[in-house]
Amino acid sequence: VRKVNGAKRKDLVFQFLSEATITVLLALAIAFVFLFFVKSAFLKLWVNQYLNFDLNVTLEVVLLSLGFALLVGIIAGIFPALHLSAYNPVRALRNLKLGQPGRLGLRKVLTTFQFSLSLLFIITAIVVFNQFRHFMQFEYGFNPDNVLLVNLQSNDYELAKTAFSRVSGVDDVAGCAYLPATGRNDNTRLKKPGSSPEEEGHRAINVGVDESFIRTLEINLIAGKNLPPAGSGLSSMILVNEATANVLGYDNPLDIVGESLETSSDTLQVAGVVEDFTFHLLFNGRPIGPVIMRHVPETFKFLSVKIGSGREKETLARLEEAWKAIDPIHPLAYEYYEDKLANYNRGIFDIATVIGFIALLAITIACLGLLGMATYTTERRTKEVGIRKVLGAGDIRLAYLLSKEFLIILGIAIVIAAPLSYFLNNLWLNFLVTRVEFGPGTLLTGSLLLLLLGLVTIVPQTLRISLRNPVDSLRNE
Repeated sequence: VRKVNGAKRKDLVFQFLSEATITVLLALAIAFVFLFFVKSAFLKLWVNQYLNFDLNVTLEVVLLSLGFALLVGIIAGIFPALHLSAYNPVRALRNLKLGQPGRLGLRKVLTTFQFSLSLLFIITAIVVFNQFRHFMQFEYGFNPDNVLLVNLQSNDYELAKTAFSRVSGVDDVAGCAYLPATGRNDNTRLKKPGSSPEEEGHRAINVGVDESFIRTLEINLIAGKNLPPAGSGLSSMILVNEATANVLGYDNPLDIVGESLETSSDTLQVAGVVEDFTFHLLFNGRPIGPVIMRHVPETFKFLSVKIGSGREKETLARLEEAWKAIDPIHPLAYEYYEDKLANYNRGIFDIATVIGFIALLAITIACLGLLGMATYTTERRTKEVGIRKVLGAGDIRLAYLLSKEFLIILGIAIVIAAPLSYFLNNLWLNFLVTRVEFGPGTLLTGSLLLLLLGLVTIVPQTLRISLRNPVDSLRNE
């Protein structure tokens, strides 16, 4: 009609582009309001203490957002602008079949892509959350419960250990250079005496601990004896884990007890063997390897203090009083060991939170697109529904008929996204030694969730059309 009245193609192109741009600018304004509410949630993410995001709305952010919004408006409006403005006015008025059922090919493809992307994020969020839960429930091979990690702050280890051991409520105190699974490790090379000088030896973690260490963390001694106490003159005695015995060729852990081992600077003797326990961070992808533990007080930087359950506050107050007698200048610096381990896994939870949020946005956008397409298509088929009802078609049958093409879209999205999700998630899971099981159950859960959300979106609309009075449907058409 506008072309008949003299409108040029460029005028129509400008109209479509300007309408799309105005719509996007309105969305940008709403997005800034939305940012105001979600900003605090992102700032509270554990990982932000290292990234230091501030999310402040500066002039640069506004200009970049405005430019991005204009780009989106142009991209969104360019196709309908060029496509619709190209119609011959006479043919357009004579053949009003635009938008009939079956002519929504591009929209169906885009909707299928949206739901495929949504399912990818849904499944990924489930996998990441399951991995986080697996880490939180992981058995390290030692017991971190009710263990305080106290920084010695260059104070005398023996003095602090003696003072803390006398505090009521303290079950045990051990000195150590650092604790397992906290991200630090000192390496050395181990080999049997008599090995050739060219042999590099086996890489092993070398950690300084005292004789109370394995008792405080409840690490099981499976062969031999514990480390001798300080002052016994047996500083060359070491504890090793099962992995050490295995890599050095000992089939039975008991066989390595009493054997001598060489490092780059010392010859050491094995006093005992402990069960394997996790020493590296869970997400760094390194399996359990050889570990040696040796009494080297000059390396001790921490005390691990085991306190009785149920009296933590009282015991902690007494420990602070005892610390003041040792170091009246610096306050007691401590951290619960189990909290420290949990914090290292908080990054995984943050990733799950962010991906879950993206999945929510993606599925919301996809469902809105599906709802718009379902509303438009079903309204166009009102007359068809009325005729079918007059001829005896039931409401459920009509609802299925109207929903069928949308169910096909959901089915195609699942067929595309489920294998892709399995492949992509296994790529990063394979980098983890400690990983959650990822199989058909997770894919089925995500697919059913997507299907449920799709049905909730389209079924009310199709039922509304199918339940209409056939006479009203034919009259309103």
